[in-house]
Amino acid sequence: MARPPIVWTDEMLEDFITSYPVMSNKDLAERFKVSLNTVRRKAKEMHLYKSPLYQSRGKTIETVKEMHGRYTAKEMAKETGVSTRTVYRICHQHNLELGKKEKSKIYSLAAKRMLDRERHKKSWGLESSTLRLIGKSKPRTDTIKELISHGYIAIKGSASIYYSSSMTRYKELEKKAEAYGLKFLLWWEG
Repeated sequence: MARPPIVWTDEMLEDFITSYPVMSNKDLAERFKVSLNTVRRKAKEMHLYKSPLYQSRGKTIETVKEMHGRYTAKEMAKETGVSTRTVYRICHQHNLELGKKEKSKIYSLAAKRMLDRERHKKSWGLESSTLRLIGKSKPRTDTIKELISHGYIAIKGSASIYYSSSMTRYKELEKKAEAYGLKFLLWWEG
């Protein structure tokens, strides 16, 4: 059974003219409750074309799908030339969600790439664009060694320095260490 012919009102035509360049034909067909062929025919009759931004949308979606799971949303946005929010929308629309492990892996890879770029800059004598420490901080390491020589206790990989209640504390040295992000805690004596 054929559909009854559609009667295009002025408001519908105005809406069609503004929507056609940026919306998919499928969405337009649903919006106006017509077939896809009707949408195509009407666009041809009115000499309407999709905008270049809409045409590149397919490429953007394919690029996001290819990069998903290996790059952060920010990196995908930079590569495709769209906003990070748009990348999140594309991922949501195409069910490209990540679990905790995958997210952690991506952010670890992103941090590694960033640190590699910063090390490269440092090797060429260029200024760093991050506040993260690149490599080991020699002054910080020397300060920790000096604290240990004065009786403080440092645990490898920890930002805490321990002292006992009976030892002499060196306030100037502690201030210097705190400037490097170290904190001082009383060693539990049981």
